[in-house]
Amino acid sequence: MIGLRLLWNDYHLSPQDGPRLHDNGKPYFGDRAAFFLGRGRGSRLLGKRRARSTPGQLLRLPVGHDLLSATTEHDYLRHVETLLSWNDSDTDDHDAVPQQLRCPAGGVKASKWMNYEPYEVGVNIYAFDNGAVHLWNREDHEHYTGQWFSLDLPAPGSPDPVWLIPEARDYGNRVPETAHLELPEIAHQILTDFHRRRTEDPVLSLCQDLWIDVRLRGHTTVYVFGLPEDELNPPWPCPIEHIPNSCLLRAEPLYNEFQDDITDAIIRLTRPYDWHNPFQDDDTRLGLTVHLLNATGNTRLANYRGTVTIVDEHHRRAVPPPAKQQPPNHNRSTPAHPAR
Repeated sequence: MIGLRLLWNDYHLSPQDGPRLHDNGKPYFGDRAAFFLGRGRGSRLLGKRRARSTPGQLLRLPVGHDLLSATTEHDYLRHVETLLSWNDSDTDDHDAVPQQLRCPAGGVKASKWMNYEPYEVGVNIYAFDNGAVHLWNREDHEHYTGQWFSLDLPAPGSPDPVWLIPEARDYGNRVPETAHLELPEIAHQILTDFHRRRTEDPVLSLCQDLWIDVRLRGHTTVYVFGLPEDELNPPWPCPIEHIPNSCLLRAEPLYNEFQDDITDAIIRLTRPYDWHNPFQDDDTRLGLTVHLLNATGNTRLANYRGTVTIVDEHHRRAVPPPAKQQPPNHNRSTPAHPAR
């Protein structure tokens, strides 16, 4: 499930050494927990735990991995009972999970619960539903809403964190078969699709070529070559990272119907490999940005035409296309679409 992890955003991981902390020392989430059987109106509260109950922290306990990976109601109930039987008296009573706590609905009904605020008391809500354990949580931050996560667990005994995979995502139709690929491999597939589809798509046919620049932690920039100069906005006085004297190589991204048409065509081209999340605007696979090169940019950046590059804090390097595309491994986990 590596391709489903939002690597650049640690909002989506739970380390085993304790809750993640903001710069001010306060946790992103609390470490208390409540355990439910089922979700929504028919759910049943099984019990609460006062501390050390983030997904990563639970893995450090003897029963933790078995609980979070349970696939039957019987196993889940048994492991929760064992967990709740342990003594947590070292935590003050005022830190306990409050009695009046509800379990949000699953699937599309979860959108009605986006602003539900169990985070105020630091509650990780675990629920067993449809053969798996799900987590509801919300970061103590104004830009995030509550949502359900599936848990991408490390192997038993591994010190790696638990990755949280949002369940509200709307996946492009090629995400399941490419979930095992890294972004540069995805970029090469997009480039191949472009050269095939530009002969069929009247808007893409206006684009001569692409350069796809990738950050491995989740940002993809597509530069478009060969557009008619008289249709573009004036040059944009903004440099391209790691390219000297690169101001004024791109059209300014202000309103322009022609530019909008080109940008929308590139978004349609990449959409099958991407996802979006109505609960979290910055939860996308590609982190896509599109820039349209003017005549000067076409000349200055000609060496990048038809290429995929990786950029980091220090330099940019070209990534050759894979010698042979590996077929998808159907034994890997694929995205779980929300219930409809």
